[in-house]
Amino acid sequence: MNDNYLWDKSGRDPEIEAIEDLLAPLAHRELSSPPAAMPRSPAWGSLLAVLATAAAVLFAVRWAMPSDAPRKNPTLVPLAEAKEFDLGKYGSVNAHAGAVVEVIRQSSEEIRLRLQRGTIDARITYAARPRLFQVETPSTLCVDLGCHYTLTVEADGSTLVTVDFGQVAFVDGGRETWVPEGASCRAYPARGSGTPRWDEATEKFTAAVEALDRSGSEKRHELALAVIASCESNRAAITLWHLAHDPYPGISSAAWTALIDLIGAPEGVTDWRAPEADERWKLRFEWKWSMGKYGKP
Repeated sequence: MNDNYLWDKSGRDPEIEAIEDLLAPLAHRELSSPPAAMPRSPAWGSLLAVLATAAAVLFAVRWAMPSDAPRKNPTLVPLAEAKEFDLGKYGSVNAHAGAVVEVIRQSSEEIRLRLQRGTIDARITYAARPRLFQVETPSTLCVDLGCHYTLTVEADGSTLVTVDFGQVAFVDGGRETWVPEGASCRAYPARGSGTPRWDEATEKFTAAVEALDRSGSEKRHELALAVIASCESNRAAITLWHLAHDPYPGISSAAWTALIDLIGAPEGVTDWRAPEADERWKLRFEWKWSMGKYGKP
């Protein structure tokens, strides 16, 4: 609404102008002769009718005006067949048959989908800046950092991401879980992101990580220590690094010790836990992994 228009008619305000047009017939007019005597009766009914009509016009004007706010589709149903969402120069998303998915925002500032159930394959190009493309799920927010990935939401709302190329992040409030190329991670409703592990990891290691992620607080410490003890190769550093950020001090302390023993701290990093050191950690991981001197975790 343009406040200046109310005072001195400067500028334009489509909403107020629409109301003025509606009320124009009721405006005061100079009469050539005194009006005939009118019966004395309360004017509240007429006043309320005018106000109700004005409110209806204001609502109609607001509804007709464009809005950036996304509108939810309450009638979403599973796709009968696969469907491709064209993101232009930023890539495309292929939704599998049975997926319950919608586009809730698409602009040069942000592209956001909501996946309630099923599977999508996202193919995001280098034209998209990191974090431009995001997908909401019942468990977490999947944020693209420049990659190709597959995202699946199960019937219970749990979410699995598998990264074929590049990297993504699961974001839960202020917590961010990094999932690089060749790795997978699960997230669970009310718990958020789990622990990343490599797709090539042994079944035993994968089972141990998933048991940890599904566990309640009473067993979490014990199960985390079992996972930490299983991280014997450079490749397992990604799992240790995420456990090193665990909110449980007993878990984070054990994971930091194991991580430093396994690959050492990045050069110049004295505070291992400092958020500003995260990018140096990632570079060190990639350097260690590229050496080819690791086995399967």
